[in-house]
Amino acid sequence: STRGCDGSWAGVGDTLFNPSGTYTYQDTLVINCPDTANCSLNFTHSSSSSQPATVSFSPSGQGPSGAVGSGWSVDFGDGTSQVVYTAPFTHTYSQPGQYQVCMSTTYSDTILGITYCTVTHCDSVVISSLTPTYNCNASINASPSPNSSNPYRAWIQYQTSYSSIPLGGTLTRTIDFGDGSTINASAGAGFYHSYASPGVYFPSVSVVLKDSLNNIVCSSYDMDSIYFAPPAAVSCSAQLNVTQNTNTYLSVNATATGSTVQNLPSGGYVRMYYDFGNGYGGPSTPTANRFYQYSQPGLYYVCLKQVAFDANNDTLCISYDCDSINVIVPYNCNASFTVDTANSGNGTVYLWNNSSWDSSAANVYQWWDFGDGDTLGGAFPTHTYSGPGTYVVCLFLYTYGPAGVCQSSFCDTLTVDSAGNVVFKNGSFILVVRDPATIGVDESKVETMSIYPNPADDFIMVEGAASGELKWQLIDMKGVPVSQSTEYMNGGDLRIDVSGFAKGLYILRLENGSSVEHHKVKLER
Repeated sequence: STRGCDGSWAGVGDTLFNPSGTYTYQDTLVINCPDTANCSLNFTHSSSSSQPATVSFSPSGQGPSGAVGSGWSVDFGDGTSQVVYTAPFTHTYSQPGQYQVCMSTTYSDTILGITYCTVTHCDSVVISSLTPTYNCNASINASPSPNSSNPYRAWIQYQTSYSSIPLGGTLTRTIDFGDGSTINASAGAGFYHSYASPGVYFPSVSVVLKDSLNNIVCSSYDMDSIYFAPPAAVSCSAQLNVTQNTNTYLSVNATATGSTVQNLPSGGYVRMYYDFGNGYGGPSTPTANRFYQYSQPGLYYVCLKQVAFDANNDTLCISYDCDSINVIVPYNCNASFTVDTANSGNGTVYLWNNSSWDSSAANVYQWWDFGDGDTLGGAFPTHTYSGPGTYVVCLFLYTYGPAGVCQSSFCDTLTVDSAGNVVFKNGSFILVVRDPATIGVDESKVETMSIYPNPADDFIMVEGAASGELKWQLIDMKGVPVSQSTEYMNGGDLRIDVSGFAKGLYILRLENGSSVEHHKVKLER
């Protein structure tokens, strides 16, 4: 019988066979054809830049329910055609141009052997070039990201991409940091890079594709700029103050704690160099203050050099400051007294208070211990002893002022006798302490002789002596004669050589006939 899908009736006859005979059965079958509007066909096409002549086709469509497509019959428009059964599929054109591509398919029921419909779809394909094209791209971004160990650190972030590598070709991706260093890049990353110094840098990234003949088929380049400002200028400011140390003889304290260094970089350091004005500076020191002891008093100019260095020992800045200091002998005191053996006698003992101290001392205190249980303050007291004996007489001296304090004491053993020696064997006696500065004041009422120059240096002249024998003694403040002589005068003046004696106070005793005079003499050099 014949089966069709044309809307007509079809007669169907079947013959059955069995061993006993032949039977014929005949019936009428009505074929209901599906709607052909349910049949459709479409396709898309594309090509890559690396293979522009090869086009990929992807058909799509549908048939009636239960229908199966018979594959695709394709006319590629270049004189070639092909029946394909799997999709997507490709076709390579040999020449650039525009091609009309038509694709057909038939939907049928393979079980019933019914063909439902045949659908055709056409579209144009344009081949612009047979030469492959490649795409690539590069981008970079840089920003400062300093830390404590490196103020010139940067954060680098980049991306690269490319379409494909030519057959037998190469791909090169490079990052140039703009400081002479480069690295091979990957598809993309972010990392830190440290620059050595401040300035402007231009980091860049590049992508280069080459074919098998080493020809560049694609390249992309991107650059960013980054600026590291130089550090603030390092500035030094030395400040020196020098004062005398009152606790140590002829010493000073050099104080430079006010010295400053601004913007010292990490790893930098400061050294102080001193010049104490006497040719000595001593080693450098990281500390600001110094103690120094001079060998002689005097006016000194002390200078401080402050130097700042970086971590590489390079000098960053230098500053100077100087101060003057008059180094003086600090308050110096010496308690002392001597027995006047020349004038003591007749129950009276004279002591010379020869104590000395720095004239700038603000306060001076003296007191005496007479060795008999009595004490008395003052420089020149008078004390009466109740009887003979041996007494230890002590003088205590105390001075105080801005430069400090000074204490001194002096003791001596004292006795007086009736023969004029400093030993008294019976009866009371009087001790009188006298000031050497007053020597000659009382005697001037009866003086007939005079001396000059006073103060003296190498010699003393005595004038006014009467004719006859003149005995003289030069006595120091301890009551010890240091020189003496007897001269015979017949008018004129007497010259006494004193160049061989130490400077200080002396008593010149002159005995001329029945006249005895005592003159205070000061020797200076």
